[in-house]
Order: sequence, then C-alpha cells, then structure tokens
Amino acid sequence: MAIYKEKLAPQGAVVMHVSNRHLELASVVVGIADANDMKSWVYSEDSGRDNEYIFSTSVVVSAREDADVGKLASSDVWIETDANEKQRVWTDDYSNVLGAVYRRLRDGEQ
Repeated sequence: MAIYKEKLAPQGAVVMHVSNRHLELASVVVGIADANDMKSWVYSEDSGRDNEYIFSTSVVVSAREDADVGKLASSDVWIETDANEKQRVWTDDYSNVLGAVYRRLRDGEQ
C-alpha cells in the first residue's frame, strides 16, 4: 500500500476488488490502508444470488482524504470502515490466512 500511496496522483484513490468465497479480505485491506494513514470505504453487495455460482461482491476504496473519493464518502452503500485494532496488519513478513478464513466462516458473506 505504501508503494500505491507513493505513486497515487493528488486526490487519487486505490480501489481493490476483494471478493473471495473463502477469505474475508476487506478488513485486511482496511488495516493495511490505515497503517499507511489512509481512510477506507467498503462496498459489499449480495443481491441477485439466485444460484450457487453467483457470489457477493466486496470492494475497498482507500484514499488520503474524504474529498479524494467525492460523493462516495457520503454514499449510503459505501461504508467508511475503521481498521480493527485487534487484527494484526498484514505485511510482507506477516499474514494470517486462517484468520481470514475464520472471519468468512464466522461472519458469512456480507
């Protein structure tokens, strides 16, 4: 995220599609963004699941300031999300895949 932030244009944002059937990754990205002094908004959508091959969508947008994401910051479907202080931030030297699996099993699809 530090590299993305460094290369980010003024008033730019990083958008990450984090949908996954087995891992809860939105909180991972939010934590990494927070560790790099960025705010994050999460979009989760689960409508139209009418068969076993359609899954929910999760997207995280991270930016330096609210103004960088415009109307998205005040949208009803994009939720500004704070990092979970109990969840260790993933780095190049640390990840917790089992924790991401557990969160998906515990919380289900959002």
